[in-house]
Formats: sequence, structure tokens, C-alpha cells
Amino acid sequence: EEILRTRYPGGTPDGYLMAYDFLFSGCTGAVSSWLEEKEPMPIDQFAKQLSRFCESVLNTLTED
Repeated sequence: EEILRTRYPGGTPDGYLMAYDFLFSGCTGAVSSWLEEKEPMPIDQFAKQLSRFCESVLNTLTED
């Protein structure tokens, strides 16, 4: 939570916890799905897309 609070000030403790849980579950699911694909996208493309998803979620911490 401290890292999130530093980078995304203005959030609430509940918001940070929810974002962390959401990201952890979502990232785990995305990686599992990617690994199971017959022809997965290249890892660099996958990593960029996953990073954009995560950043999008984290940006909601500072919105009202």
C-alpha cells in the first residue's frame, strides 16, 4: 500500500487494497491465459499490454 500511496496520492486505504487485489488476480489470470494459448502474442507485446491495463486501474485511485 505504501508504494501505491506514494505514486497515487489521494486514494483511500480501501481503494489501495481493492486495486492491489484486482491487479493481482487480473494479472495472474492474464498470465495463465497467455501461457495456455496455442500461439501466444510475443512476450514484449503481452508485457506492454498488461502494463497498460495495470496503469489504467491504478489511475482510478486518484479520481473522484
